[in-house]
Amino acid sequence: MDEARPRTLGIRQAEVVSWLEADRLRSITSKDVVEHFAWAEPMASNVLSDLAKKHWLRRVARGVYEFLPAETGGFRVDDPWPALSIWKAKHYVGFRSAAYQHGLTPDRPGRVQVAVPFGAHRPRAWGETPIVLFHQRDYSDAGVQVVAVSGWQVHVSSPERTILDGAIQPKRIGGIPELARVLARGHRNLDWSAVLAAATKLRRGRTGLRRLGSLAELLELTYPNEVIEAVGSPRSRLYLGETKTYGSAGRLLKPWNVVDNVGPRAFAELNR
Repeated sequence: MDEARPRTLGIRQAEVVSWLEADRLRSITSKDVVEHFAWAEPMASNVLSDLAKKHWLRRVARGVYEFLPAETGGFRVDDPWPALSIWKAKHYVGFRSAAYQHGLTPDRPGRVQVAVPFGAHRPRAWGETPIVLFHQRDYSDAGVQVVAVSGWQVHVSSPERTILDGAIQPKRIGGIPELARVLARGHRNLDWSAVLAAATKLRRGRTGLRRLGSLAELLELTYPNEVIEAVGSPRSRLYLGETKTYGSAGRLLKPWNVVDNVGPRAFAELNR
């Protein structure tokens, strides 16, 4: 877009923009326009399409547009939240992105991490919007909340589900050092019953509990006996960190049957 070029408006286009600004609407569809102005659907669609071409609106999904108010100057801002708020596919913001939203880490990923089931595809309308999809074999909505992010209603994993997901897939949350930091920050307000409930609905939920229990023990954090009961007596050994990164040597932590192959490195990062 030419930075010096002003945004112009036709009569009907001005009516729509005035309505959007007066009611402070963040998004709009042709159906909304038809109901508000009693216009025919083709006219409503054409007006919205023209407004998008003039950079008063930004298409975020088929038939759905985000309003770019006057103060933005019509310049596109790659904001992922409008796109996620109206996306109908099963999904939730998770892992490190959710940890950041909950204040469990000061580090925000460059792209919003979104968990989806296999088969979900990134809509073309998103363009270069900074969103990355992580396909989950055992996708579940357990522990997912609808929260307001920058004024948009978005599906985000709860702190409990975020920490459990991180324990199941440490790489997604930034590795064991970052998981240790997230757990230490969230431990005081952590609802272990919610963690246990989510773990029962995930194929690798018990794996996550084993890693969380052993990490809590290393961090000298309290946890309820129900966590040990849910883990049972696992026969196979589990490594706290990835063997490709940390190797396989380390002491065995009981009753989790987890090998602490990370050692003091996780805690050095936490202390830093």
